[in-house]
Amino acid sequence: MEITQVGLTDREYELFDTLLKMLESEPSRNGVFTVKEIASGLTRDDGVKEKTVQTWTGRLLRQFGLYDYPCGRKNAGSRQYFFSYDHVKDIFERYKGR
Repeated sequence: MEITQVGLTDREYELFDTLLKMLESEPSRNGVFTVKEIASGLTRDDGVKEKTVQTWTGRLLRQFGLYDYPCGRKNAGSRQYFFSYDHVKDIFERYKGR
């Protein structure tokens, strides 16, 4: 029997909320972002390093399949991903309703 996730944690909800707001601010409701850009919009607890939040964010982006496709690397070597509002919103609605 497989273990499946039911619902979203507060932090996962914040991730979806942050990403959806970033996409809403784009004229086409599509955007190319790095994990660092997304993670910078999340709150951190005291004593939690920025890199820890970035690692967690990247893991969840892959786990939930939030990006449409990878877009290569940016100047400093950071990986970029293409996101569409409809795709992220669809996944959010599926998990939110549980």
